[in-house]
Amino acid sequence: MLEPFVLHMDHAHLEEAPSQQAGDLADPDQYVHTHTVLMEQVMAPAVAAGMASLEGVQPFVTHFDHAHLEASPAQQAADLLDLDQYVKTHTVLLEDMTAPTTGSLAGTYGC
Repeated sequence: MLEPFVLHMDHAHLEEAPSQQAGDLADPDQYVHTHTVLMEQVMAPAVAAGMASLEGVQPFVTHFDHAHLEASPAQQAADLLDLDQYVKTHTVLLEDMTAPTTGSLAGTYGC
């Protein structure tokens, strides 16, 4: 998230003479536009992760519906007694729920 900010600071401020920066500031339309785009680039990963996190709810709803609401208490108890399968099922569920967010943060979701 900080890479666009660091690049901007380096190229637009640290590598530019004060007179050039003052000249840039004299064009408020371009100055505001540049910094608006910069803020968009800085916030993009967080916005993508937030939006993707909403997609992670669907696997939970599906699991809860089929494995808990549609299964009898006796069936749920039997499922719980098969501890290996129970852990695998819920590990995969957790992976499915977090994949959109972790993939968005890593830049791999939807590719």
